[in-house]
This record gives sequence, C-alpha cells and structure tokens, in this order.
Amino acid sequence: MAATALTVASTRGDAWLVATLVLIAPPLSAIAIIDARTHRIPNRLTLAVLAATVVAVAGRAFTEPGVLARAAVAAAAVGLFYLLLWRFADLGLGDVKLVATLALVAGWSGWQTVVVFVVVANLLQTPVAVWHLARQRRDRIAFAPGLVIGLYLAVAVGSG
Repeated sequence: MAATALTVASTRGDAWLVATLVLIAPPLSAIAIIDARTHRIPNRLTLAVLAATVVAVAGRAFTEPGVLARAAVAAAAVGLFYLLLWRFADLGLGDVKLVATLALVAGWSGWQTVVVFVVVANLLQTPVAVWHLARQRRDRIAFAPGLVIGLYLAVAVGSG
C-alpha cells in the first residue's frame, strides 16, 4: 500500500489512473505473495486485474482519445517481448500474462512509464538472480513481485 500512496501522490490528478491503481493493488499484492510462495500466478487474479484495467482504460479513453491505443500497443509490445523470454529464457507463462496486463497500465500512463516499468522490473530481479547464480541454484525465480513493484515505481516516476 505504500507504493500505492507514493503513486497516488505523483500522478498529478489523473483520478482514473489513481482509482485503477488502488483498485488493482489488492489482487496484485495477492499475485506477488502467491508467486513468491508457490512460483505460480493464478489466472483468475490476472484476469481480474486485466478486466478492471480494460474497463478503466476504456473509460479514460472518452476524455483522452489516444490513451486506449497507446495502452494496447504497450501491452502488445511488452507482452511479445516477454513471450520471447518465455520461449527462450525459461520465464513462466503466468509472468508473461501478468506483464502484458501491467504494461496496459504503464502504457496508459505514457511511453516513459513503459520503459521505466520494464527496466525497473528487471533490475529488481537482478539481486535474486545473482544470489541464485552464486549458490548454483537452478530453481525458478518468482518474477511477479518485481513486476508489481516495478509498475508502481514506474508510474510514480513516469507521471512527473
């Protein structure tokens, strides 16, 4: 919730975005916790976040016409990039679905936010990956916590 408060403070009055970020915070928190514990991301939670985000973006498109196209292109581009990672780098498919959904929110906020989201989400995973390499562990890394935190940080930074 601290990330939500930080993001709300930095969105400079976009009530639609603030409401959406607050609305999706509980299922995203659950996703991050579940992934950290089980290395699985429940589809029903990802779909709930997607549904809430699509409705909000469509609603926002009435007052800012370009937002829907920008958000959709961002979700498709980031989703495709992570789909390649799934195929060639052993990323989980749940992570791919989640990152495409979160890129919809980042795209809504702007292209700078999309770039910051992808970079920060990956940088947050770096210490975990290095730790796994140092210990020569081959088990999976929970990526959802980094994606969720990365989204909120990116919106906070990218909205300014």
